[in-house]
Amino acid sequence: MHFTINREVILYPLLRVNTAVDKSPTIPILSHVNLEPVDGGIKLTGSNIQIEVSEIIPDVEVSDGREINFPGAPSLEFCRRLPHGCNLKFSTDDNRTLVIETVGGTESGNGNESGQGALDSRLELQVIETTTDTDEEGQEDDIADLHLFPKLNLGEWEHQFQMDRHGLQTLIRRTRHAMSIKENVRPFLEAMLFEMNENEVRTVATDGHRLATNTIAVVTGLNEKAHRAIVPRKTIDILSKLLAEVTSAVTISFNDSHIGVSSPNVSFVSKLMEGQYPDWRGAVPVSWNRMFRANRDELTNILTRVNILSLWDKKPVAASMTVSGNTMEIHAESNQATREKIDETLDIAQQSVDQDDALKFQINCRYLLDIFDAMPDNEEVEFNLRSAQTSCLVRFPDDASATFLVMLLKEH
Repeated sequence: MHFTINREVILYPLLRVNTAVDKSPTIPILSHVNLEPVDGGIKLTGSNIQIEVSEIIPDVEVSDGREINFPGAPSLEFCRRLPHGCNLKFSTDDNRTLVIETVGGTESGNGNESGQGALDSRLELQVIETTTDTDEEGQEDDIADLHLFPKLNLGEWEHQFQMDRHGLQTLIRRTRHAMSIKENVRPFLEAMLFEMNENEVRTVATDGHRLATNTIAVVTGLNEKAHRAIVPRKTIDILSKLLAEVTSAVTISFNDSHIGVSSPNVSFVSKLMEGQYPDWRGAVPVSWNRMFRANRDELTNILTRVNILSLWDKKPVAASMTVSGNTMEIHAESNQATREKIDETLDIAQQSVDQDDALKFQINCRYLLDIFDAMPDNEEVEFNLRSAQTSCLVRFPDDASATFLVMLLKEH
């Protein structure tokens, strides 16, 4: 295999497919990137058995093209550390080694910036061929038969629809903070639920202490039945990185076992989590006794100052909030012997029948900051409470598509 390509043309596809490559795999092939010649270009694929990312690079002339697998991390780092604009030659003359070497200087000239000569860099990597050869004596090529590249067996997509890339990014950004980051006996806590029907797509996430949900209107072409897909947290993390670089609309595909997100050249596929997601709607109370609103930026600044107590305790800060009239008093203190304390006051607007009665409750400061980070473009935030011992529903009057529920803390 031989082809020449500009560094920038291959660097970013290599970066994207490497998001699915295991850094310390138990199976050697899982640390590799698959390179396959396709009509008029090449196709790169990274996989960890659960997740697969592939990208087609068009307008690449390949001679003697054969499908190979080469180590993903060192090839990416080599290309990353080369100068902008240089050209690279990829070749596998002996079918055992991939050679990546600079050719022809850079776009700005054949020498380096100081004019002291041409760039000359070379990297050799051992490859694993996907095809099986037979030598002159009829024996199979040892290295070719080690492993086949683990491309996912998708079957047929049952449903497909298009949506705006920014809309999918927003759905994920507003809910991903509520997923658990710890291994849990309830696997769905480490995942995000996608609910899709004919007119909308909704994402839901919970770690058992908080819940986030967001909805966007999309004409999907699906029937009225709600279609559900439970997407693992690692899949969401990788998909978020890819969506930050995609500029076109995306196609969402899914069946009972996989979900796919693709643009014209980039394809992302992941296995879905098996099982049933719980009835999250039943966890959201339908009636409230107290409701008040505050300025989002002002409250964010206050909670950021309150959260400095976590520097001492190394754990989330429990903010004690007292609501009375049009004032909220916020108090927190550390659990250290020195008992560091912080007190803040904020003007609010109450809209409750019993607003003259003081209401005191405790809430995880970090949970509120995560919500505000997810909703940066809103001026006001609304709090709804039924009692000081249950939960707090957080909404934003300017955007009804997002809802957040946070369990309140018990006072000690």
